[in-house]
Amino acid sequence: MANKYIIHGATFNGDGTSSAEASSNGGVGAWNNINILTGTAPAYGTLAAGDVVYIRSKSSAGANITVTASATVNLGSSNATVAAPIKWVLDNGTVWSGINGVLTFTTATQSYVFNFLSNNIFVSQTEDAWVVQTTATQTGAATIATINDGATCVGLFFDVSQRTGNYAYKMLMHAGIAINCHFKYGQLRASSAFDISGYKRGVLINPRIELTDILNPGWIFQGTAYYTGLSIYGGRIYGAGASTGQRLYDPGAGTQGLTVEAVGLVIPVEIELCKTDETGPVGPQRFTAIGADGGVGAMMHDRWGFASSRNDGNFPTLNATLPDSASTPWSWWIYPWNCTQMQPMVMPVAKLYTSAAAAKTVRMEFLLSNSFAGVDTSDLWMDVSYIDNTTGLPVHLTTRENGPGGALSVSSAAWSATTYGAVTLSKKKFTVTTPTSIKQNTMVTATLMGLGILPDGSNDILFLCPDIQLDTV
Repeated sequence: MANKYIIHGATFNGDGTSSAEASSNGGVGAWNNINILTGTAPAYGTLAAGDVVYIRSKSSAGANITVTASATVNLGSSNATVAAPIKWVLDNGTVWSGINGVLTFTTATQSYVFNFLSNNIFVSQTEDAWVVQTTATQTGAATIATINDGATCVGLFFDVSQRTGNYAYKMLMHAGIAINCHFKYGQLRASSAFDISGYKRGVLINPRIELTDILNPGWIFQGTAYYTGLSIYGGRIYGAGASTGQRLYDPGAGTQGLTVEAVGLVIPVEIELCKTDETGPVGPQRFTAIGADGGVGAMMHDRWGFASSRNDGNFPTLNATLPDSASTPWSWWIYPWNCTQMQPMVMPVAKLYTSAAAAKTVRMEFLLSNSFAGVDTSDLWMDVSYIDNTTGLPVHLTTRENGPGGALSVSSAAWSATTYGAVTLSKKKFTVTTPTSIKQNTMVTATLMGLGILPDGSNDILFLCPDIQLDTV
């Protein structure tokens, strides 16, 4: 493991062991060609697993560096291993004082892909100074770059904003990681910005996903095969294209098993979660986001439907408040648009019980739209789980009627509103009393369950207060 150096365009090709230019070919000094980064073996010296390769961000002559692809480009080295990755660092003046340029890999055709090889780490010390781009405007289904298993990109700029043709020029994520990278897209046109490969889980940390054009919107995330996943932490989606008609992900037949989880990804409220149709999404895919509104608002799509607690939803509220400086009230908006007999609605909430051991009545409050017909206690109910104080074992209770269902219990709780736009709502509740004492400092979980409560339209909604009440018996 050693530090190595590249000064593109230097007169002599050194052995890579010094940040200075070599005085003769093979002498002590930097390698003189950027093609070491794209798979050419060094003529002098060695590139070994565990090495850190510093790249001068301007050529020896002081110019920014541009590499125009004439075929698919593999970046990194196959010498890298899981235990000893090779790191490629585009210097910002730390090694070469005062030098802070731009390295660009570009193509004018959709035929070429930039592959970031497994177990290699690519770092741009200045954000957006390492550019991967296409200048192609008309494209079919094509991939601009692939982040392969074990590859990591840090601070890079992927620019396909000139694309105007059919389908997207997209990123393909395997089990790779992109940290603090900038992704800039033009029209998505009924296709995706990111594809996640089958049986893989990619990771995006603080992505800047810029959508420049709303014409011919598509979706941002899509799985290419079964059992794919993407985890996103921080970052934002923004730009003129981050507007009405754009969707977060595609739940169609090609995405069976896709799961996306986002924590702190700021998502404009105009962007739809996904598109629904009469047949519903295919496969056990799921999209969840926490902190989607720049605060702590959440949103979810599962096979059964949608739920949201975004602050910008202006939902009716009851008891629940956020642990923020204003104790902001909040609730869950729920639209069980695909809640069939095979796709149960499952909305769990929980509360830490800190009082002395005692039996309690668990109460869940919710609002149900007046237009939601035929809902009774056999197809909408509450399941409760708590820890018994004597045995220390979990106890399960339910409000579900196993025979013919009865009417939902009417509540008198003081909700902030019983309308939502043009939708009128009725106050409802579920209650169940524990037969034994709840153990102190344990969780009480209450799950709102629904089965076969298909709505007739988008006005058939619920609002759930996530702060369950533990009333004295």
